[in-house]
Amino acid sequence: MSQAQNPQTNSANESTRYSSICSGTWGDAPAHDEVRLGREERAKEKSEPRDRLITLITDFGLQDGYVGALKGVILTICPRACVVDITHMIPPGDVRSAAYVLRSAYPHFPKGSIHLGVVDPGVGSSRKAVAIQAGTHTFVGPDNGLFSWVLHRESDWECRCLENEDIWGPEVSRTFHGRDIFGPVAA
Repeated sequence: MSQAQNPQTNSANESTRYSSICSGTWGDAPAHDEVRLGREERAKEKSEPRDRLITLITDFGLQDGYVGALKGVILTICPRACVVDITHMIPPGDVRSAAYVLRSAYPHFPKGSIHLGVVDPGVGSSRKAVAIQAGTHTFVGPDNGLFSWVLHRESDWECRCLENEDIWGPEVSRTFHGRDIFGPVAA
């Protein structure tokens, strides 16, 4: 067995050898200062916030590509977004259940989080699309009662109708405002 392969070898040269499983390469161990610098850089990188934290609550289910399409639009606009699924299993069109789940979950997210709700039985109708700043969180979705329990909880809020088509997706379907309006606005 060569000296490099012998685990009993304690030479100074062998004590600085290491293997990197992730990269699959061998090399000399970095000096102590380089290791410390690497740790500091990693800690700084971990502490730097993502561009946005966007939560999703929908009644889309998981059996098709709708959730994926919504996430694709968000990440195309904001590649560094952290997208968190609260749930996609709200019963279809059950705005009240969605309002309850949203009200229960949003306070546990960091300040500045954006909460995108798409439980929208009135999609394609005259109902408004809204963005609401409530406390330290932002909510985006249909004006259909989905955010009512949040607004009951938060005393300081402001609501805006999403009428500026320049911030929507390039094409807006009558049946997928989550992908075409709410997702782009949230991102």
